[in-house]
Amino acid sequence: PSSIKNTSSNQTPVKTIDTIQKIKSNEISDETVSSQPKLSRFGASLFAGKPSTFSPVNDIPIPTDYILGPGDQLNIQLYGNKNENYQLVVDRNGKISFPELGPVSVAGQNISDAKANLINKISDLGIGVNANITLGELRSFRIFVLGESRTPGSYLVSGMATITHALYVSGGISNIGSFRKIQLKRRGKLIATLDLYDLLLSGDTSNDVRLQPGDSVFIPVATKTVAIAGNVNRPAIYELKNERSFKGLLRLSGGATPTAFLKKTNVTRITKSGFKTTKQVNLTTSKGLYSRVKNGDYVNVPGLVNEFKNTITLFGEVNRPGKLAWYHGLTLGKILTSEENFKQHADLDYIIILRHTKNGGDYQIINTSWNKIKNHQIDDLILKSNDQVYIFSTVSNEKRKQTLAKISDILKRQASSNNPPKLLNVSGLVKYPNLYPMSTNAPMTISEAIFAAGGLKYQALLTNTDVIRYQIVNGQKREVETITLNLEKALSGDKSHNIQLMPFDEVIVKQVANWTDASRQVTIQGEVLYPGTYTIKPGETLNDLLARAGGFSEWAEPSNAVFLRDSLRKQEQRELNFLADNMEKNLLLAMKKDAGLYEGGDQVTGILTMGQTLVDRIRNTPALGRLVISLNDENSRYDASINMELRDDDKLIIPKKSSEVLVTGEVSRTASVIFEPGQTLQDYLNVGGGLTSRADADAIYVVHGDGSIEKYNDGDWFASENNITILAGDTIVVPADVNSISPFITWTSVSKILSNFAITAATLKTVGVFK
Repeated sequence: PSSIKNTSSNQTPVKTIDTIQKIKSNEISDETVSSQPKLSRFGASLFAGKPSTFSPVNDIPIPTDYILGPGDQLNIQLYGNKNENYQLVVDRNGKISFPELGPVSVAGQNISDAKANLINKISDLGIGVNANITLGELRSFRIFVLGESRTPGSYLVSGMATITHALYVSGGISNIGSFRKIQLKRRGKLIATLDLYDLLLSGDTSNDVRLQPGDSVFIPVATKTVAIAGNVNRPAIYELKNERSFKGLLRLSGGATPTAFLKKTNVTRITKSGFKTTKQVNLTTSKGLYSRVKNGDYVNVPGLVNEFKNTITLFGEVNRPGKLAWYHGLTLGKILTSEENFKQHADLDYIIILRHTKNGGDYQIINTSWNKIKNHQIDDLILKSNDQVYIFSTVSNEKRKQTLAKISDILKRQASSNNPPKLLNVSGLVKYPNLYPMSTNAPMTISEAIFAAGGLKYQALLTNTDVIRYQIVNGQKREVETITLNLEKALSGDKSHNIQLMPFDEVIVKQVANWTDASRQVTIQGEVLYPGTYTIKPGETLNDLLARAGGFSEWAEPSNAVFLRDSLRKQEQRELNFLADNMEKNLLLAMKKDAGLYEGGDQVTGILTMGQTLVDRIRNTPALGRLVISLNDENSRYDASINMELRDDDKLIIPKKSSEVLVTGEVSRTASVIFEPGQTLQDYLNVGGGLTSRADADAIYVVHGDGSIEKYNDGDWFASENNITILAGDTIVVPADVNSISPFITWTSVSKILSNFAITAATLKTVGVFK
């Protein structure tokens, strides 16, 4: 009696003839049964390779029961009183021609009996004659492989060949041949039947009989085949012999795997009317195991569902994350009993439980705190089967973001127009700004949102916090509302400020005004009473700094002070880089244009070399960021300078009183000249040896000690009314006449560049003293 239960009322007609043919050929495929993988016949791989040639086996030990026949060779060695070696072949009459003894019949005898018989006869040759007899080359003979062989026919085999040898040399068994009823026939009589499954499943070769000349190996058609797939150790198409039930089929397939779900094994069966039907059988019961299998059945053993029941899963900053067994009454405090369960940087104040209560239902979010549970501030949380518990890190905000993003994606996917994703954004001066899921077990307030985000940073503004709320009005448009709250009151529990939040709300925690983590510092060097680095407060001025530094020393020269500002240095550096890049590009274009105006290439090469040198000087010239100030009471700019607000990284250098005037540029000799009151510009130039032929007399200028520039370019520069007052610490710069470099090129920026070099050099002269 069958225990197969029909689980499908739909029957699909198939072509009966085609189906029978496919069963015979053991090719049960998707065409026969939908959604079924193709399987190969069990044992087919044994004959996967077919030899291209066949050589008789001659070099293996010969068993004592080997039967001699025509073609076998005997090696006979006589020793003692007579020493001779003979190689004698059994003739077609079954005899060997032994010298001195004549023909001796050996065919049909096993090798052991033949040796005993020959030794007995050799003893008649005389006393003291001994013999050693071995088998030499074996005979080869023809056998037939017939029936459902891949290549049936006549084959030449060795005298040691067996049935399996014949199967191998003939290419194996065809798709419809039997593996279990292979017959050996000799002179029309059945000698032996070989079941290859005995060899494949248990290594039994007792029925693998040795062949004789003229034997026939006959392979009949397989009569009953069943396919078994899925969670068994050897899924394949099996030929049944004595196996009639599912128990025997499972034994052939090596049994079920540990992941097999035998209770609902699917069986696809061809009915007598030519239809196919799918049934189920419970192979965990005796009734099911002993149910009959039928020819052409397709058995599919399903696997266990890849889902866990009665488990919970721990994620994140715990020492042993993974799945734990769940039981009724299990709580969070029972699985996380102490701080030893957590990693060093676990956030014990904010834990998320992701709960899925039913198939097709929405996920729920439950927020809790392990610290509050242990301190009995809140009740221990009762867990449910399949809960996912997430413990966050207090140091890795990136891990926190990844986990929250995963949870947020789940909430977004299950959202609808009537059920918006329960998410809110906490930004600004909190420890972990991010998008946070709202708890579904209780309303979420401002204080809970701040708690979820790790609490406030120390720079947070408590008196003014904004909640940006987005609402859909009349289902037509989205409006934005800003709610301003007192965060200090909200955290203390004032319900008028600790309001309940809604999906899409954004909590923005602001920063205390004028807060900066880094202190602002300025440096004062040189001739003050207390040089050094000072921390300044917003609004502090240069005058305040000088007062804190104790004022000028008696050797100070305030009028030549150098003031450097980092923001100006960065701007100046950008301008220098741009100037160098632009000049380098235009230099090549200008040379290409002017090259045809010169008879030779030497002058062009010289100009190009000089231009490139100029570009290199620009790139190597440091940007200083000097701001011209005046610390001289008689100067009209004094009030603006002394009341200037300081910035971070400002530097003030007060040099000593100078007694020199520097003359540089296109003069015969660059020189530092002792300052003498009343000396004119010409007087200092004369000390420098006068102007060179390349000098631009109309562009002479003076860089004063405070960084200001005074240019002399009106009329005859020898005229007394145009004299510039030269002061100690000034630098007189005589620029080159850049147009004399090439009368055909207008170097519009070269003059500016050379001036910058001079100004930078003058500043570095002062700054370098205090490095």
